[in-house]
Amino acid sequence: MDFVKDLGRKKESKKLSHIENKNIIENYNTLVEKYNEINGFSQDVVEKHNLLVEKYNQLAEDSETEKRRYEEELRLQKDVTLRIESKFSELQKHVDRLLESYESLEKENARLEEVNRSLEKYIEIMDKTKKLPVKNERGAGRKKKYNQDHIDRIINLKNSGKEYLEIVDLLNSEFEDMQWGIKEVKYVFTRYKNMK
Repeated sequence: MDFVKDLGRKKESKKLSHIENKNIIENYNTLVEKYNEINGFSQDVVEKHNLLVEKYNQLAEDSETEKRRYEEELRLQKDVTLRIESKFSELQKHVDRLLESYESLEKENARLEEVNRSLEKYIEIMDKTKKLPVKNERGAGRKKKYNQDHIDRIINLKNSGKEYLEIVDLLNSEFEDMQWGIKEVKYVFTRYKNMK
């Protein structure tokens, strides 16, 4: 159950924070302002270019030097227009990429919120479910070979000064349900002598 709760917390931590969403929106708004600024400037340049073309056509009969001056100004204006269009195109691509990443982040955020809601429902259901205690109805499992009577008898006999062989004979006569040996008696004594 703790694992499921932790998993839910880990998923929840992947949500976009309010600050990250705000930063993305501020970046987007800044790019839109730049876009509008460049767009306005490019329209001004196009209008100026058109005026220069009109003046040039009006001055077709004027002197050659005047024409050259206008031609140079037109060429310079055309270069500026091309640079603006290039910057405008780059900015538009950047805005498009930013919008795509923002939309994908919003989709991922919505998906993670849905996963988090399902995990919370699952945890709530699991918390309400009663846990059945583990039972050992048949008494299955390993039984202790030596009971407390065996241990107490061996320790008392050894502490009273009896040798292991004598203890074995006494145990075999007292506890007929088991067959005792010197190794077993030594094991029981060394294992349990400090527990009394």
